[in-house]
Parts: sequence; C-alpha cells; structure tokens
Amino acid sequence: MARAVHRYTSAASVNATLFRSVATRLVGVHIINTAAAPRYVKLYNRSSAPSQADTPLITLSVPTNGQIEFMFGDAGLRFEAGLGYRIVTGLADADNTATAAGEVLMQLIWENAA
Repeated sequence: MARAVHRYTSAASVNATLFRSVATRLVGVHIINTAAAPRYVKLYNRSSAPSQADTPLITLSVPTNGQIEFMFGDAGLRFEAGLGYRIVTGLADADNTATAAGEVLMQLIWENAA
C-alpha cells in the first residue's frame, strides 16, 4: 500500500483533531518539541475528534527541546475506527492543558488499513 505523511504544527490549544475517520495503519512518527518542558502526543482509535474524556490508544512523550522518531514496522499500529490526536502539556489521559502555537511539529507516516 502507498504510504503518506500527515504534517501538523501545534496551535495554542489542546489540538484535538480527527485526522482520519476510517481504518488507518500508522507506520511511523517523527515529533519535534521546541518547548522548555515535555509535550505529550496522544493518539486515539476514534471516528470523531477526541476529548479529554477519551482514553488514548498510545501516549508519546516528547522531551524538552527534543524529538522522537519511531517506526512501528510493516504491520504498523492499527486504528480501526479512525485516527485522532491531541497534543497537550500533561501526561495524564485527561490532561486538557493547551500547548503554545508552534511548539510541536508532528509528522505521521500512515497508510490505509486493509
């Protein structure tokens, strides 16, 4: 299957976004954090935009003034309902603290789930 990249720069919000409302396979991530504290990218298996009441499928911690890069392999990480995300300043699943605009650059490498 053909892979594609979704690129997103954080807004001054919790960045609650429904990226895809259909089954999606995430094969990799590259996330950069320019803030003076860690930031947290929470990925959700949902067909609508996630909220603080939802439980993330996975939480990625991005270090202070740092970056992470991870490939999930050919099988990828499956999001059967769809793929949503939030980018926040706290680790707790229900954290609802906004990031500043431009603090986080996220790139998701994805493909349609078969």
